[in-house]
Amino acid sequence: MQIFVRLLSGKIVSLDVKESYTIDQVKEEIEKREGGIPKATQELLYSGSPLKNTKTIADYGIVQECTIFLVVKKVTEKDPDKFKVLLVEGGSKFLAEVQKTTSIWALKGIAHNGLKGLMQNGMDLVFKGQKLDNMSTVGDNNLKSEDTILVVTSAHGGNRTGTLL
Repeated sequence: MQIFVRLLSGKIVSLDVKESYTIDQVKEEIEKREGGIPKATQELLYSGSPLKNTKTIADYGIVQECTIFLVVKKVTEKDPDKFKVLLVEGGSKFLAEVQKTTSIWALKGIAHNGLKGLMQNGMDLVFKGQKLDNMSTVGDNNLKSEDTILVVTSAHGGNRTGTLL
């Protein structure tokens, strides 16, 4: 069947859909047709109410030649350069926000503050079985969002008291 989608600009787009299509599938069709409107930014309205992605056209009583309205939501994007990694030491865990340019030495400072006590110069950071070099960066080590980094006492120290150097 054919339905119409009215954009805020006033433009009307016709879509060929089935009653069994979910609203998510309708959004995919709109994205294909309109190219620059990502599905994640689309909000569809019918009879003044927002439509849920998991419901079908039939669930809303949308029939041949009905018009639904498209509102484009502004999506505030996170800073793509920042992400979180999980630091684990014994039974303690801490999510640290980093950038690709964050040095491993700086990440040790974050670990010291977040995990409370293990000295920056008395720890090693280990990722996928490899000790991370203090002079390298998060990007150099291909760390990605939600990666887990083990914090271990280094061979040359590990005193849990004192001040951060």
